[in-house]
Amino acid sequence: GQAVSTLGSGLTSFALGLWVYQRTGSVTQFALVALFATLPRIFLSPLIGSLVDRRDRRWLMILSDSGAAACTLAVALLLAVGHLDLWLIYALTALSSAFGTVQWPAYSAATTQLVPPRHLGRASGMVQIGSAIAEILAPTLAGALLGIIGLSGVILVDFVTFLFAVSTLLLVRFPAVEPPEAKHKVQP
Repeated sequence: GQAVSTLGSGLTSFALGLWVYQRTGSVTQFALVALFATLPRIFLSPLIGSLVDRRDRRWLMILSDSGAAACTLAVALLLAVGHLDLWLIYALTALSSAFGTVQWPAYSAATTQLVPPRHLGRASGMVQIGSAIAEILAPTLAGALLGIIGLSGVILVDFVTFLFAVSTLLLVRFPAVEPPEAKHKVQP
């Protein structure tokens, strides 16, 4: 579910950049969309690990998916009413990226929580392949879909991927995680 959601978010992010380029003819504006999709990951990634270690990973993924979906919904509404300005695209892209920055470490850490140790190597490989496929397919699919179904259609696909991801998270039960401090406490 999370790999599918990552693909959907990547579709919207890249399609927004292409849509901006189509509207403005500016490679700089296109590049700025990509920059605002990347900067939150660079700045927030060092801080997110401790959050993921201390909180319920399932709910972190649900909240991050929901936050990214809210950004996508805001883009859809602004597009529908004709007020999708560049600064709003930059802001919503950055905010969606910030939510995605929480999603990936929580997903990776949840894998070790859910998979028996003997299968961790295979599961980790599958997680990495899912991520790589999403990274490669998102721009290709976004370009094709933007031409076929337009930005509204791409946003709808992204929203469906969100529903799929959250549905799978709601169906899977996660074992409780002991906070890092509890593992190192000395018993009196």
